[in-house]
Amino acid sequence: MPAPIPRPQQRSKNFRIQPPELPASLTDGDLQALLLQADADDEPLSGFCLSGACEEDFYKTELRFCRLDRCRLSGRLDRCYIRDCVFDSCDLSNADLSGSTLRRVTFTNCKLLGVRLPEVHMDQVRFTDCHMSMSNLTLCAVKAVAFEGCNLDGAILQEMKAQGLSWKNCQLTGASLFRTPLAGQDLTTDEITGIQVSLPELKGAIVTPYQACELAGLLGLIVKTD
Repeated sequence: MPAPIPRPQQRSKNFRIQPPELPASLTDGDLQALLLQADADDEPLSGFCLSGACEEDFYKTELRFCRLDRCRLSGRLDRCYIRDCVFDSCDLSNADLSGSTLRRVTFTNCKLLGVRLPEVHMDQVRFTDCHMSMSNLTLCAVKAVAFEGCNLDGAILQEMKAQGLSWKNCQLTGASLFRTPLAGQDLTTDEITGIQVSLPELKGAIVTPYQACELAGLLGLIVKTD
């Protein structure tokens, strides 16, 4: 019987991630004071370099063309619209951004432990060197989103609708990706020990031989080495 013709390796379509478009100069301001003012005026918060902490809850607040340096956000930010913003060394641990929209946003060296991002729409978003263990991204709709050097141990990444989702040098130990298709996604640089998936999600994923053996064990297969 002739050998089967090898099928071409499936790779995800390359999506360009545009960086945030910030003005040449930004006005320094206090995060909480300006958010409260924007909420009271029902106006977008725009064009600031923000610092400080905020524990208030907001709904449908718009934040655009801003840089947040070492800020602490711990409240609810339901249905907020965040566009063209940079989060640098910020702490959003346990913050709740349910149903929000993020467009052209970067998170660098941020602490996002347990952050809640269910049903969030993300377009051209980059997470770099962020600690996101136990975060919740269930039912997110993502387009051109990259995770680079992030810790996503125990994260809930279920039922994500993804176009242009990529992972590089990430820690995904014990993360749950049920019903999040991984076809064409390259996981070869990631730590996926104990990842929670089923066969349909794994179809077409790109992994190393070692990872393939580990995933086979998760699916109940017994791999013999001799």
